Amino acid sequence: MNSLEDVPEMLDCEDILSQTSAGVVVIASRRDDVFVDATAKELLKLEDDVTPVDFPEHFSRIIGLDVSAHLETVPIKSVPETGYELPTAIWDNSITAYTNGKCWILDLSTDQNETQQREVLLERQRDLLRQTERVAQTGGWEIEIKSGGLYWSHGTKRIHGVDLSYEPTLEDAIGFYLQDDRERIREVVSQAIEAKESYDVTLRIETPAGDTKWIKSTGEPVIKDGVLTHLRGAVQDITERQKADEQRKMLERAIDSAPIGVTIADANKNDEPLVYVNAGFTELTGYDTAAAIGENCRFLQGENTDERQVKRVREAIEKEFPRTVELLNYDKNGDEFWNQLTVAPIKDETGTATHFVGIQNDVSTRRRFESELAKFRQAVESAGHAIYITDPDGTITYVNSAFEETTQYSEHEVLGKTPNILNSGEMPEEYFNQLWSTITAGNVLEADIIDQRKSGQRYHAHQTIAPIIDGMDDIQGFVAIQTDTTDQIERKQRITVLDRVLRHNLRNDMNVILGHAEIIAAEETETEARRQSAEKIQCVGNNLLSLVQKERKVVELLSAPMRIEVLSVSTVLEDAVTRIRQEYPEAEIDMMYEGTDTVRASQQLSEAVRELIENAIIHNDREVPQVEISVTEDTETLAIHVADNSTTIPEQERDIVTGDKHTSPLYHGSGMGLWLVKWIIDRSGGRLEFAENEPRGNIVQIIIQRVITG
Repeated sequence: MNSLEDVPEMLDCEDILSQTSAGVVVIASRRDDVFVDATAKELLKLEDDVTPVDFPEHFSRIIGLDVSAHLETVPIKSVPETGYELPTAIWDNSITAYTNGKCWILDLSTDQNETQQREVLLERQRDLLRQTERVAQTGGWEIEIKSGGLYWSHGTKRIHGVDLSYEPTLEDAIGFYLQDDRERIREVVSQAIEAKESYDVTLRIETPAGDTKWIKSTGEPVIKDGVLTHLRGAVQDITERQKADEQRKMLERAIDSAPIGVTIADANKNDEPLVYVNAGFTELTGYDTAAAIGENCRFLQGENTDERQVKRVREAIEKEFPRTVELLNYDKNGDEFWNQLTVAPIKDETGTATHFVGIQNDVSTRRRFESELAKFRQAVESAGHAIYITDPDGTITYVNSAFEETTQYSEHEVLGKTPNILNSGEMPEEYFNQLWSTITAGNVLEADIIDQRKSGQRYHAHQTIAPIIDGMDDIQGFVAIQTDTTDQIERKQRITVLDRVLRHNLRNDMNVILGHAEIIAAEETETEARRQSAEKIQCVGNNLLSLVQKERKVVELLSAPMRIEVLSVSTVLEDAVTRIRQEYPEAEIDMMYEGTDTVRASQQLSEAVRELIENAIIHNDREVPQVEISVTEDTETLAIHVADNSTTIPEQERDIVTGDKHTSPLYHGSGMGLWLVKWIIDRSGGRLEFAENEPRGNIVQIIIQRVITG
């Protein structure tokens, strides 16, 4: 840097320099020379190697101003006493500039610079305070005790919802508080002034826009020389915090009031210790807060706790997902209780689990009920009786396996339906009226009924229906127990039929035998007549022997337990046809079936088919009896057709066998074979149907349930 003596035009500035103190920079008008005294050099922290060329840029960077631009636009003011002109403004309140047209003098005097720096710093602090007030939703205030004047900062005005130009009085300020809180703010302000004490209160205000806010107001006395001069304080808008705090308190009250245990464990600490337990946990386990905090929840486990469920909980914690298990736990006294435990992670905004919440629910009563219910179900399933339960409206809600076996309906086919699905049409309307009026009155009804299986087959049952009544004597549903009496009743019916048919046929045949015996015994009887009578006796005797054989088969049928098996239709037919062909070689028997169907039927099904073929042959009036066996099927059933060319089976006998009419002392039917067939098919869950063959004869059909294979 040059000295003043080296720059002639700068010498002309000496009279200006006389007006300044140390700390001067002189810049030539050409801006190619610059003079900086020692004080300015120290202030600007200049190095010796700074040249006139780069000084303006260096200087600008230090003081934060574009020197060149400012020098060009310095407003000039005439100063007569010096003959020179001075600027009308000071740059940024920190540097004074002078010019005589030949050079510029920048006065960086130390005293002036420090003052201006303090002013800049003060303004910066004020700006930072305003920013802080805005971000923290706070504001300051001050009361001058002597004058009673009140000052509000910008932050305080924003909190109260007023314009920044608003200047309130003390009464104006108190008027912002809600009516219930005004007396309180007057009281604490007066106490602070009189007792020279600080205060800290939380109250509510209402803004001109009608918004209610919670504010935290603090005040502190300012004392100088023992005299209270001011009361100074701050207000903070804590509305959101207050709402959050109220919600937190409400949540805490709710959790503490909940009839379940709630715990929170710290996921970031070793072994996930508990950091919170509610009152429900204490009541459930007997462990107080002090005993539980800091411990892992495993202190509730014991020797009978299922380790598999414990591992499932540990897995959920390790993988940070929710899970619910039921554990056998132990309370403080060592008593067992069933704990339905749900654990779930509590995650922060980054998705990281910071805690785990545990919810404990005592389900001991439910577990005991379930255990008792399981025993009841086991007993019901093993009872051997068909049992179903309905709701109060009669909709089926439960059936046992015996019900499925008896009715042939699966559980999913009847749930949601009414017992009307079993209605056979055999029970009179009066029965159902009596049933409903009895059980809805809370009484039990017992009756012998006839219901219908899924296949359409009717069955007999002794049924007991009772209402299910709760502790308030309200009907919650009905339970029905059916004892299948079909075998008993049908056995009785069959024995009765057998007795009547045997007595009827024996009586008739014995009368024939006795009549022909008398003819033979008479002396006047011719030889031919005797021969015919003898043949008749022989024929009737054979019929009696056949009847005895059928009676033996019927007795065996009635005595043997019913066994339902899956049978091959082809095997059943081949067995029956093979035996008949051996017994009646003169008959023409055609079997028109080569399929692979199977049916679910009595193991005596082949005997029923053989009996139908034999009946078609022995009752045939043609020289060559003809019998044709064929099979048809649909989606669920299969029909075995036995067609002949014999005389038509009497309609009355067909009706008795199919069940359209009942036997009576006036008519018994003579076809023991058809009765045998009917009873076998009944036992198989099927039915018999009759039709006339064309051009003559009969078609007897056995319709039975198919076995559907994949």
